[in-house]
Amino acid sequence: AQGIRRDRFDKAPDSVHPLSAGPYYAIDCSLGSKRHLCAVMTLGGLAVDERTGQVLGENGGVVPGLYAAGRNAVGICSRQYVSGLSIADCVYSGRRAGRSASG
Repeated sequence: AQGIRRDRFDKAPDSVHPLSAGPYYAIDCSLGSKRHLCAVMTLGGLAVDERTGQVLGENGGVVPGLYAAGRNAVGICSRQYVSGLSIADCVYSGRRAGRSASG
């Protein structure tokens, strides 16, 4: 990732940059692990105020004017994805954030 030539994934040199500053973390998301992830979507996301949908900062306080909805605003509710679950999450959390943002 020195930006010198194309990499094995055919990224342009100006799109690849070395990762020189850490620390870096990894989780075991292999099949059968406690943290096995669904490869086609994300589950969980930002920490939000459950009443308003406002995104919470590192200090636990709300970030003024920043709201989250959909899969970004809900926690991990199960180890498996239930078909249609994201639609309900979007409807509920989108309405909650919209209502709060509109005053």
